[in-house]
Amino acid sequence: MSLHPPLAREQITAVEIRVRGRVQGVGFRPTVWRYARDAGLPGEVLNDADGVLVRVAGTTRDIADFVARMRQEPPPLGHIDRIEIMEYDGDLPGEFAIAESVGGAAHTQVTPDAAICPECAKEMLDPFERRYRYPFTNCTHCGPRFSIVTGIPYDRAQTTMTPFALCKDCLAEYREPSDRRFHAEAIACHVCGPKAQLIRFDGRAVSFDQHSMLDDVDAVCSLLQKGEIVAIKGLGGYQLACDATKEEAVTRLRQLKHRDAKPFALMARDLDIIRHYCTVDDEAERVLSAPEGPIVLLPACGPEHLAETVAPGLGTLGFMLPTTPLHLLMLRRMTRPVVMTSGNLSDEPQVITEDDARERLPAIAPYALIHDRAIANRIDDSVVRVMAGRTRLLRRARGYAPAPIKLPAGFEGAPELLALGGELKATFCLVKDGEAILSQHQATSRMRRPTTTTARISGSTPPCSATRLKHSSSTSTRNISRPSLAAHAPATKAWPLSRRNIITPISRRASPRMAMHWMRRPCSVSCSTVSASATTARFGAVSFCSPIIGAMSGAARSSRSPCRVAHRRSASPGGISTPI
Repeated sequence: MSLHPPLAREQITAVEIRVRGRVQGVGFRPTVWRYARDAGLPGEVLNDADGVLVRVAGTTRDIADFVARMRQEPPPLGHIDRIEIMEYDGDLPGEFAIAESVGGAAHTQVTPDAAICPECAKEMLDPFERRYRYPFTNCTHCGPRFSIVTGIPYDRAQTTMTPFALCKDCLAEYREPSDRRFHAEAIACHVCGPKAQLIRFDGRAVSFDQHSMLDDVDAVCSLLQKGEIVAIKGLGGYQLACDATKEEAVTRLRQLKHRDAKPFALMARDLDIIRHYCTVDDEAERVLSAPEGPIVLLPACGPEHLAETVAPGLGTLGFMLPTTPLHLLMLRRMTRPVVMTSGNLSDEPQVITEDDARERLPAIAPYALIHDRAIANRIDDSVVRVMAGRTRLLRRARGYAPAPIKLPAGFEGAPELLALGGELKATFCLVKDGEAILSQHQATSRMRRPTTTTARISGSTPPCSATRLKHSSSTSTRNISRPSLAAHAPATKAWPLSRRNIITPISRRASPRMAMHWMRRPCSVSCSTVSASATTARFGAVSFCSPIIGAMSGAARSSRSPCRVAHRRSASPGGISTPI
């Protein structure tokens, strides 16, 4: 007979775990599936309009360990903002599974596009792999996201990959939770995916026997080496490329593009090539190789020099590494940097469709590398600069947008707000769920498609809108009243904004009380929930709008960091122009 009483068996409970943040399109579900299988927990995980929903059963300790691992070890592109846990009394599968996605009103983030990952780059260059030299190779750790998405939740059916039915091999990868391509929505291969093609805009056949080439993508390298200008359909729009060491080619591109003096963006095959022309410190190297893959402004003090017309009169050059498999393959034989500027005439929107390219680009580039994967959302390259050892964003676009910026405590209960920028170099902002969703950089506010797309993807119908009242004929003001935006922003008036404005948290060293002592001027606010006359106080380069602070449910007003409208100077810090 035992002298010790039997140990009480720990009780099994079932919980529902809500995970919010950047958790769709980043391999979060297969990561959760793997962690649950490792812990021996039954349940399921699925995508919905609020993010990721996990239902699991187990002991309190096992569930706590499971949640801790999920929080501490998210996938490379994932980011958890918040985890909410509640009891669950429904049925669960006996073995942990990945369930079908569920729709609804969107309250989750859209993942930005990510540069090609090392695994995909290695696979694509291996002659024994089935994706050898496939220019659209990707997985859950890299590839297109925002540029192809048309709705939430982020599933293949709501991307521009819908027309491409998966082949047998790709479908097996897509359905296998242990594969890094499990539910990689842009997954494709030579058999079933998009195809790249080199064409001439004049309709004549491309004579490939003139070029040393492996395929159409490789032929572009030969054209660039011969001094040609080539239009390239990139991730978020067409680009124009030429050899950056050939003065005649760069000068011709500048003249045909009507770009007088602004510097051109550059792309190089690897870091060693960049070091021939610029100094690259540890932080710059890290950013160049990061998933965001931005253009990095670097001191032009290397032993070699590019064509003078690349960045006339400037002591910096804007470099980026190949961000897509297509660019990487195109530059494999290119031992010199190439100009990689936006595909458009100066001050016009970037071209994103083949029809538009055939109409607007033949006068600039005789050749074009096109493909049949549609671009849902136009997005340009981001630009950063390392200052005092820290990376500073000068232009927030590919790789960063539309990831939201968390606002200070108190904004969670604020009404939704849509703010439109100025006429040129515009950025709009959608305030929702305590976050500021900043759009990608846009060449002009005439590009109103991104506004409606982001509003549709986010499932937002802002009751308030902000635009300039001083100039009622401006595009921002007129866009608010257009039918295509009316469903997303019913308001037609708000406070006046200066050119190139965004909404961000204000500095903790300034407050609305301090600002109100400065110059005041009248403005008005009208929306479906607020209607009031108001004043805008200007505090140096910062404008505070008192009615908006008041409209944002008092709680925001009590925060030490309420809303501001920050005016950005036309020149980048240090007098450096932004390359495009």
